[in-house]
Amino acid sequence: MNDAKPKTDPRRRRGFTLTELMITVAIVAILASIAIVGYGKYIQDARISEGKNMMGTILFAQTDYATINGGDFASCARTPGDPEPGPTQKKAWATNSCWTTLGVSPGSKAVSFQYETRGGTGNCAPPSYAPYACSGITGGTWWWAMGRNGKWSVYVNSANREPWEVER
Repeated sequence: MNDAKPKTDPRRRRGFTLTELMITVAIVAILASIAIVGYGKYIQDARISEGKNMMGTILFAQTDYATINGGDFASCARTPGDPEPGPTQKKAWATNSCWTTLGVSPGSKAVSFQYETRGGTGNCAPPSYAPYACSGITGGTWWWAMGRNGKWSVYVNSANREPWEVER
């Protein structure tokens, strides 16, 4: 009985074939493309979440402001200023006296949306850049808030107290 291992040719190299390497590269490329798409969606969802959270903050701030000020609502200019951020950009938040009075701050130095809020009495006329701002408001004392960037708009108002978004 011969228990000796078969001898191998010392000149023979051990390694991967070109086919094995190509298959491995293809699998890695497929997994990377899936990850990139998933990461992009994750980032966009985080940006939308920022907008909805800010709208919720404005909702509570407007309610408190009206309680203190006899039912009137605040109208705060857009911040950050024009131009609005692009869909993948952030811009520096610029606090003005109105936002300070409302007590609204994003909690970070840069935001993904440009925010504005308006309040009034009578008919609500939305500006051209915020066509859905008055959605559901039939008159009387009203307010709306809007956040927008180059792709998304996020709204909340006195008639629809749940933030909603609109894709452009």
